[in-house]
Amino acid sequence: MSMCELIMRLSKSQLDQVLKDEDYFWALQNEWRDTDHCIDIDKAWHGIHFLFTNSEWGGPAPERWIIFGDTSIPDFDSGYGPARYLTPSQVLKVSDLLKSISIEELKKRYDPSKFDSANIYPHIWTRDKEEGLEYLLHFYSQLKILYHKAGEAGEYVLMIIG
Repeated sequence: MSMCELIMRLSKSQLDQVLKDEDYFWALQNEWRDTDHCIDIDKAWHGIHFLFTNSEWGGPAPERWIIFGDTSIPDFDSGYGPARYLTPSQVLKVSDLLKSISIEELKKRYDPSKFDSANIYPHIWTRDKEEGLEYLLHFYSQLKILYHKAGEAGEYVLMIIG
């Protein structure tokens, strides 16, 4: 089974509704999927996390927040850990971070052997080499847009791996 991550921008009232009713999230993601409100970054989540943190699971904030968020929603778990979210102020910090890191800097950080040695999912890095980097950069550009729009709108960002 593959582990893909959904990342969604939400207003305060929408987040409150998700906290009360997980089905509301799934209805929204069906309606918004692949719009600027909800993106599926496929299996790129772990590689993007590693590009920013140089850590398999941890790292400093706001770098680790990009993929793993901050506040956990324990009752909302798709089988790979609970959904998590960021507050509007945290979203702004992530957005500012993403604006400050160039594509050239991310390319310098990409080392397929290091990714494989660190056991970074989906374990394609040495095999795919530069195509693996292009895969990550494709989803990184979508993340950058989502966080920018969420930051401008004062929204929350919710993420779940499923």
